[in-house]
Amino acid sequence: MKVNRLLLLLFSTVIYFLLMVSVSVSQVYRVSTLPALKGKPTVRYPNLANGINNSGEVAGFSISDAVAWKAGGIQDFGQDNCSSCRPAGGINDSGDVTGLLVDEGFVWTAAGGIQILGSYVQPTGINSSDMVTGVYNAGSNTDAFWWTPQEPHLHDLGSFGDGVTWAFGINDSGQIVGFSDDAHYNAIAFVWSESTGLQAIPSPFAIAYSINNQGQVAGADQNSHAAIWTQAGGTQDLGVLPGTSYSYAVAVNNRGVAVGNSFTPPHGPGAVFIWSASLGMLNLNVLANNSKENWTVIGINDAGQIVVNKKGGNVQVLTPIIAVGLTSSQNPSQLGQTVTFTATTSSIAGPPPDGEMVTFADSRTILGTAPLAGGVAQFSTSSLAAGNHHVSATYAGDANYASSKSNVIKQVVNR
Repeated sequence: MKVNRLLLLLFSTVIYFLLMVSVSVSQVYRVSTLPALKGKPTVRYPNLANGINNSGEVAGFSISDAVAWKAGGIQDFGQDNCSSCRPAGGINDSGDVTGLLVDEGFVWTAAGGIQILGSYVQPTGINSSDMVTGVYNAGSNTDAFWWTPQEPHLHDLGSFGDGVTWAFGINDSGQIVGFSDDAHYNAIAFVWSESTGLQAIPSPFAIAYSINNQGQVAGADQNSHAAIWTQAGGTQDLGVLPGTSYSYAVAVNNRGVAVGNSFTPPHGPGAVFIWSASLGMLNLNVLANNSKENWTVIGINDAGQIVVNKKGGNVQVLTPIIAVGLTSSQNPSQLGQTVTFTATTSSIAGPPPDGEMVTFADSRTILGTAPLAGGVAQFSTSSLAAGNHHVSATYAGDANYASSKSNVIKQVVNR
């Protein structure tokens, strides 16, 4: 279970570099650039993302302050100017945030405001119960911790030896993943829980960055390839994108969809990928029409939204575009005959949630609305007048997805 130290070095180098430094029909993602707290982000004073929640809210920092990008604007927590620190922090589905203020770790909740976790504490994740994980300086070592509002002090996760222990990800069950050096300073991937303690993930899995609520772990294997590990299935090597040599998966959502980076040193971040069991590994740069390969992927939520850090100091969110197709049960139809219009929604992340609304219209006249069920909404009518009708269906959109309109059907009604 010895991890490839080159992979760890490259991962750290990419993060350090980022710290210092009209939708086409072919696109399956809409790309949005998040605003800066003030002015414009630069290589020296960048925007940088650390996590995304299921509402599409993003935690990170802007220019020099720890922030969260939310629906109401940018929430500013104050200065995050630890120039030697690895980016740290996260945001849960309640909008609670953890991160760095100067050299102190903090957690912010709507109920309690900011609570300081301690000096030289670097949080890396927060779950739905506001349980926080991360790393802290323990004497000469870097050790991993957990913290909860109910037990508000740092609890050490333990280690496999005398070297460093890093915690990167946490799920809603309180399972934490990362790596720990053994007695010979070989880095070993682990899963930790309060009931089991530190448990080594078997070879060939090498380093763990994320864990979802189903216990799927995303990271890399001993071949320096992106990998998914489960207790039941072991390690699955996800491979690399064409033209690259190495890859690692940084996050996996609760649908089992992973994202990560695929690259060939020393050419920087390289390409970013999305992987699912049904589609395999796909190049996100191609899917979002980004030819420059200047992204480093940070996370993915259950809606399939992906947050990336862009070379030069910007944070961008990739949101799946919802496609809407419309069909008619009978065309042409007879006057007074019932016609059923069926709208089918789809995206690379799957259909929108059940219950969201689709509006059916005849040119500018609304015919009616219907809720989605399994990505499909239907509307039936027998009241269309004789003649030609131009019928379309529009998906309303939600907090994650933009509104989207279908093709137009020329419905002919004969007398």
